[in-house]
Amino acid sequence: MPVFIIVLLVVMQLAFFPTVVDVFLAANRPPWIAPLNFAFLRPFQTVVHTLLSLATFYAFWPYAAVPRRIRSLAALCMLWSAADFVWYVVELTSTPLPGVPNLFARWGLTLLSARGFTIACLLSALFALLFRDQRQVTEERALLAGEMASAREIQQYLIPEKLPPTPGLVIHSVYQPSREVGGDFFQVLPDPRDGSTLIVVGDVAGKGLQAGMLAALIVGAIRTAFKFTSDPGSILALLNERLQGRGLVTCQAMRIDRNGNVELANAGHLPPYINGEELALEGAFPLGALPTATFSTQRFQLSADESLLLISDGVIEARNTSGELFGFERTRAISTQSAESIALAAQEFGQDDDITVITLARA
Repeated sequence: MPVFIIVLLVVMQLAFFPTVVDVFLAANRPPWIAPLNFAFLRPFQTVVHTLLSLATFYAFWPYAAVPRRIRSLAALCMLWSAADFVWYVVELTSTPLPGVPNLFARWGLTLLSARGFTIACLLSALFALLFRDQRQVTEERALLAGEMASAREIQQYLIPEKLPPTPGLVIHSVYQPSREVGGDFFQVLPDPRDGSTLIVVGDVAGKGLQAGMLAALIVGAIRTAFKFTSDPGSILALLNERLQGRGLVTCQAMRIDRNGNVELANAGHLPPYINGEELALEGAFPLGALPTATFSTQRFQLSADESLLLISDGVIEARNTSGELFGFERTRAISTQSAESIALAAQEFGQDDDITVITLARA
C-alpha cells in the first residue's frame, strides 16, 4: 500500500474525535466541540474521503496490465470510486463557500441511491467472481489429482512391487514415496547370461512430479543399458552422460553373482551396510554433475552369513516434530533388521522424503 494512502487513512481518524467525545462525555461535552466539528472536522473528513476515493484508479494503474479475468471487477471498482468521488465533491458544497451553491441539498438523496447501487453491483460481481474462481480451482485440482494418479500408476510399472526371481539371493524391498510421485528409484535385474544380479538404487534431487518423471527416464535408461552390459561402472557412466543438463542424481550400481562376489560403483549415494557396519566407499560426484566424471568399481565378498542393506537418504533424513533427524546412528542400529521394519521406523519417526530400503542376503 502506498505511503500516502496510509497517511490519509491515519489522518482521517481525526474525524472521529467528536464521536469519541460524545461516547465518553455525553451531555457534559464541551460547547466548542460542535462548532469545531461542523466548521473544520467534517469538511476536512470530506476532503480526505474525496482523495481516498481515487485510490482504486491508482491501484489498477496501468490499466493495460490488468488481467482479463478481473477487468470486469476493476471496472466496477472504478465505477464505485467514481460514484464516491462525485458524492464527496457534492458533499463539500454543503459547507458554505462563497459563490458555490449547495448541490448536496438538492442531489444528496439521488447520489446516495447511486452509491448504494454501485456497491450492490460490486458485491454481486465479487461473489460471482469468487464462485467462478472456486469452481475453476476445484476443476484444476481434480484434473491435477487425476494426472498425479496416472503418473503414480506409471511409476509403479517402472518400480517393481514384486521382485523377479534372483537365483542364490534373497532380496526384499520397500519403496514409500513422500508424495504421490517419488524421486527415488531402484531396479533388480537378474542376468540370465551369467546368473548374476544387477541392483541399481538412486535418488533424484528434488521432489514431486518433476523428480518422478526424471526417475522414470533413468529407469528406462538402466533397462536399456542392461541389455548391453551389467558392469556397474559402465552403467553409471552411461547414466551420467544421459543426465547432463537434466538434474543431479545420486546412484549406486551393484552386481553380485551366486558365489557372493560383489562389484559396486557409487555416484554420491549413501554407502551400503554389511552386517550393521557401513561400507567404506570412495567419494564420487552425483550423476549429471560433470560430463567427465568417472566411477570406479569396488570389489568385495559377501559371505553366506552376511546381510547387506541399501537405503536412500529418506531414512537418514526422517525428521520428527521437534526437528531431530533420524540420523546415521539410528540407521546403523537397525540396519540388520528387515526392510519393512527399517522403512516403518523411519516413517513413524517422521517421513520427510522418499524412502527406499533394500535388504539382500545369500540364499
